[in-house]
Amino acid sequence: MADAIRVRRMRAEEAGAISEMLCAVIETLDFYNAEARRTEIAIYTGAYLAKQIAGDPDAVLVAEQNEAMIGFCINCADDGPYWLSWFGARLGYTGHGVGTALINALHTARRAAGVHKIWCDSRTDNVASRACLARAGYREICTITDHWYRQDYVLLECFL
Repeated sequence: MADAIRVRRMRAEEAGAISEMLCAVIETLDFYNAEARRTEIAIYTGAYLAKQIAGDPDAVLVAEQNEAMIGFCINCADDGPYWLSWFGARLGYTGHGVGTALINALHTARRAAGVHKIWCDSRTDNVASRACLARAGYREICTITDHWYRQDYVLLECFL
């Protein structure tokens, strides 16, 4: 039986490795078009992630199992609520509770900080993400067609 998934804050020296993991995940997303993949990969560099945690230590959470980094959760303040930018698991670890562990840890950290709501988006055809978010208490607010990168999204929210 595999060891439990542990979630913790990212350390600055891990920013490059987390960026590489995130980029590897983004590259495989067939529900993202080429422009979306290219643009998102350009944003989430190691330098960007390090800057995020310098301002907020809980901005990037890391999931570990057997001392290996297997997942990430990136979030930021958004004028009161928090925005969940990305969460995901290293290839080979999807469907094993990594996303659930990350979302639970995000909620715990943000509740402790007095945050009242987290919101995010998901591609309409990202069934796995939408299901994980629904299990965590997120509700879909609306569908936005022909939006970011000319693709369709759902907007979701979760009150803490």
